[in-house]
Amino acid sequence: MNWTWFPEYLPLLFQGVWLTIQLLVLSMVFGLTLAVPVGLVQVTGPKWLALIARGYCTLMRGTPLLVQLWLLYFGLGSVFAAFPEVRQSIFWPILREGYFYAILAFTLNEGGYGGEIMRGAFLSVPKGELEAARAYGMSPWLTLPLSLLVSGGAAVFLGLVTVRLSGHYLPPGPIPWLSLIHI
Repeated sequence: MNWTWFPEYLPLLFQGVWLTIQLLVLSMVFGLTLAVPVGLVQVTGPKWLALIARGYCTLMRGTPLLVQLWLLYFGLGSVFAAFPEVRQSIFWPILREGYFYAILAFTLNEGGYGGEIMRGAFLSVPKGELEAARAYGMSPWLTLPLSLLVSGGAAVFLGLVTVRLSGHYLPPGPIPWLSLIHI
């Protein structure tokens, strides 16, 4: 095999790795920021809002990420390009690039998967633990995050690590990732 081309394209390879890391970090931060309220609303919110959140999670988990990327870039991007007001605005340099749509698609996808993981973590907190926190006089805003970190933290960690390390969105199996919890 002829590898003489490799040094020429090595800088492009490093640019691609850096772009991938940027997309990963930004989509994880924004996606998890979206996932916590989505998961919380499914457990504690009003029924109509919980149905919207469940539908969002089902839609994001039920469609391939490539389709979501395609719909956002070619669908939403084409709609924005059709309006001269948008093309002449200060946002057009951002909206015409694929980077924005990739972050948006990855964030929405991560929000859907993470919302289900957070919902499971919120549901895994024992009722007795929540009652004990209320008995100590903790506010609801303090009770749920502390209970989640203590009781649901392992479930959240296991789910998120499984989703990211597997490269596919598979149901988290306990056997392959048990060693990660004991690090």
